[in-house]
Amino acid sequence: MDIQELIDRLVVQQPIEYKELPAIPLYMDQVTTLLESRMYNTGEEAEGKSPTKTMINNYTKAGVLPPSDKKKYSREHLLLLILMWKMKPVLNMKDIGTFTTHLQDNVGTSKDLKEFYEAFLTMEREMRTSMYAAIEEHYDRICKTLQIESGDERAALMYSLLLADHAGEEKRLAELVLEQLTNK
Repeated sequence: MDIQELIDRLVVQQPIEYKELPAIPLYMDQVTTLLESRMYNTGEEAEGKSPTKTMINNYTKAGVLPPSDKKKYSREHLLLLILMWKMKPVLNMKDIGTFTTHLQDNVGTSKDLKEFYEAFLTMEREMRTSMYAAIEEHYDRICKTLQIESGDERAALMYSLLLADHAGEEKRLAELVLEQLTNK
């Protein structure tokens, strides 16, 4: 297993900067095209991983996303969709709804939402950088602990198990944080 190759596949996808979001409202087709082209542009990995019209409509019906204004979606809608899409692989619709409700209640203006999003991007980059730096070290430690050579399938199995376990813990922590907001 070539760890650096896996890291390179992860690094390819860069987040959408605030300044890259259109200042004018977009129609649904424009929203889905923008998000599809920017959020996942790596071929077969992209399939089914960006918001569809149906999903956006379902989020609106569920109250997770505010309704469009005359069928047009603002920059704020785009920001919420991007943040929701970051959480979608890990959290259920109820938890995402808790997040968006509290975000909208506590981050009132467009300027505040912009600052929140930009702070998120900064912290996300910092966390990714430290994660990528730790990946090789963890993999080497697995090989050493199991007393096997790099590339041995057992190292890949152990690493995938540890990653899944860690992801589960972080998922549960995110759920607990959102539960605390709900119980306030």
